[in-house]
Amino acid sequence: MKILVISSKKTYVAKRLIAEAKIKNLELKIMDVASLARLKFKVDVGVYDCLYVRSPYIKGSPRYIPNIVSLAKKFKAAGKKVVDVSIARGRLGEGKWVDYRRLVKANLPIPKTVVLSRRTIPKYWPFILKWTFGIKGKNVFLIRDQKHFNEVFKQYPKGELLVQEFIPAEYEYKIITVGYKALPVVLRFAIHPVTRRPDFKQHTTLSPWERGGVRVNKKLRRMIALAQKASKTLGRELAKVDILEYHGKFYILEVNRFPGLDSFEQLTKYNVVKDFISYLQ
Repeated sequence: MKILVISSKKTYVAKRLIAEAKIKNLELKIMDVASLARLKFKVDVGVYDCLYVRSPYIKGSPRYIPNIVSLAKKFKAAGKKVVDVSIARGRLGEGKWVDYRRLVKANLPIPKTVVLSRRTIPKYWPFILKWTFGIKGKNVFLIRDQKHFNEVFKQYPKGELLVQEFIPAEYEYKIITVGYKALPVVLRFAIHPVTRRPDFKQHTTLSPWERGGVRVNKKLRRMIALAQKASKTLGRELAKVDILEYHGKFYILEVNRFPGLDSFEQLTKYNVVKDFISYLQ
């Protein structure tokens, strides 16, 4: 089996993919977007069995996303596996607003979210502002006053900022799904009282399973069901789903298509990439 991965070779996940593929005697070739662009995205699809799109950006720019979608369609038309298969349907780089709308349509719980306009500027503080095309947890702001709002507002194009309700949660959970199925470990982070972000110094690794595969934690079962449905709804075959808990209710914050995995593997001691390589097989 030969796999083409679109990614930088320098990332943690790329290095881990190479290591795990070697253990399974799989041939894996990694090419970044710049290299593909120099080749004008001319790839001999016939020599590969699978295409995994890991990073479609070049220096943060989505410039070549149409080319990557076109390449994914060629792989799919040739009967090859594409991950995510939704990319071969053109669903790449659409932004958080499109994601949220799909999640709401699937009756999944998210914080109340609208596109920022003059009519939707909140009259209360605090609230969350998000850039719809933000990645890696960046471009998310807890707005506490008018001055901060004005500073953030002028940095982004019109119609690309989202207003999201602030939920004063105590915990944020991170669940990894592979092939739309949750891994048997969940990370829970306490929310820092000042930054209102996950406190990486206060984390707990949780498991919804006992020995023998008996489910024991009903709350985790509910969250896992949400994470699996969310990743399936958005067509994300490897995803990290972030979920807030507040007064017994859960809210999906993010379904990250390109999770970093380094902190998750290090904190849980779980080999996520091994499971993902097996899934590709």
